[in-house]
Amino acid sequence: MLLERNVDQETSEKAMADIQVVEVLTSEELIEVLKAFEQQMTDGVQAALKTKVVVVDSLAACFVDHRGMEMRRTRDSLLTEVACRVRKLAARGVAFVIGNISFSQDSDNCDNDGLKDGNSESTRQPNKPMLGSYWSSVCTLRLSLELPESTNCGDSCEDDGLRMVNVMTNTYGPAGKNCLLQITDAGLV
Repeated sequence: MLLERNVDQETSEKAMADIQVVEVLTSEELIEVLKAFEQQMTDGVQAALKTKVVVVDSLAACFVDHRGMEMRRTRDSLLTEVACRVRKLAARGVAFVIGNISFSQDSDNCDNDGLKDGNSESTRQPNKPMLGSYWSSVCTLRLSLELPESTNCGDSCEDDGLRMVNVMTNTYGPAGKNCLLQITDAGLV
């Protein structure tokens, strides 16, 4: 669609037919899906071999049952397995985009399990990793996508598609830089 700069119904339907959506609700389900995907690649399944990008929308949601200090070891063990599976697939040429893994507002820490063990404080820490410091060390590139500050017109303004991309961490290049991009019908500019 982007190459043809065409978003008509037929082109959209053709592109959507090539997109596979898999719903997983737990970290264990995610691991099983990644295992199955890796096995399909090993078995030479064409649909799997053609896959270039995997998008995981909200990895943190898969770990909602693993909050609190009591579950930290289990969570980190499962996160390690997810990271290993992602890296194995990345070595086979599959890129991963993992969304919603940090927050920048007053939010409860992932370790807040509601118990009176000192983990119930709500603090303001910009772009804190939702899955803890372990996961922030796994990612090779962390980006945040935000509305530019100059877009403070309340609920009355229309979305012009402008977004600020901030490079939060980058293992292989500079971090701390940012740029504006615009989301259009033809893609990103």
